[in-house]
Amino acid sequence: MAGGDHNTVIKDPAVERWYNMRMSTREHFRLNGRNIRIGLISVIFLPVGCYLLAAANDDKWVFTARTRGSTSLEDYKKKPAKKD
Repeated sequence: MAGGDHNTVIKDPAVERWYNMRMSTREHFRLNGRNIRIGLISVIFLPVGCYLLAAANDDKWVFTARTRGSTSLEDYKKKPAKKD
C-alpha cells in the first residue's frame, strides 16, 4: 500500500508531561485551602445564593395568562404580590 514511516510525529515533552499529569490526577491531588474554598463555593454557597435570590423574587410578578373577558386588574386582585 502506501509506504513510509507512520511514526514520524514529533512529540513535545511539555505536552507529554501535561498528558501524563492529567491522566494521574488523583495521585497528585492535595486537599489544601484553595481546593476547599473552590469546593465550598461551587457546592454550597452558589446553590444557596441562587435559592435565596429565587425566594426573594417569588410572587413579585404575575405571569398567568388572561382569560377571555378578564382584565389584568382582576388577575392582580386574585393573587396579590408579596410585600416585604
